[in-house]
Amino acid sequence: MHRLAAGDAVYTARPRSAFAPVATARHHLLVAAGIGITPMLSHARAAVERGSDASLLYAYRPGAGAHVAEARKLLGPALTECTDRGHFQEQLREKLHNQRIGTHLYACGPAAFMDAVLEQAMELGWPKSRLHSEPFGTPELDQGQPFTAHLARSGVTVEVPADISLLESLEKAGKSVPNMCRKGVCGECVLPVLRGTPHHRDLYLGDTEKAANTTMMCCVSRSLDKDLELDL
Repeated sequence: MHRLAAGDAVYTARPRSAFAPVATARHHLLVAAGIGITPMLSHARAAVERGSDASLLYAYRPGAGAHVAEARKLLGPALTECTDRGHFQEQLREKLHNQRIGTHLYACGPAAFMDAVLEQAMELGWPKSRLHSEPFGTPELDQGQPFTAHLARSGVTVEVPADISLLESLEKAGKSVPNMCRKGVCGECVLPVLRGTPHHRDLYLGDTEKAANTTMMCCVSRSLDKDLELDL
């Protein structure tokens, strides 16, 4: 954007959500802390527009609740506000215990907050398929080990240095791979793996998909083997 000047024409695509509400959910339980309320307002608006059932548990510091008035207007009694940790924990336990079958849980806030909410839900038997979260950022990754990527369909071999991502190495080799976030979140740069063991470092694939080792996110993931063969 800093290379653009007034009058330049740019191509844009419509925004795409990586944290969209599940259409088949019988109830949407939204849990937010601090600025994590931002995506939850979108969920609440969507629920109102579609006539879906949703409730929001919102934790914030006294006097520092962003968009509280809008959340109250959208959800009314389905909004639970917590301004101290003890009250929040009581409300979270109650709501995790008492949800109807088919409820999906969505959490957004600081990483430690989300980890605690999701961990508590899993301890109570919530299936991972009904747990959703949106991080504000991604953890810093080490440079990784160098490896070689063999592209089966094009017959090209690409060397991937320790400090360069597989995606960047492919682009330098003239291979165009769809991508958006370049942080392992959106799932746009997925590639099929034919041989070798990927070092999964993304936040998109589930545990079962990672264990299968048949796909990888080339923007952040690397290889545990010296050689990796891709269907590209």
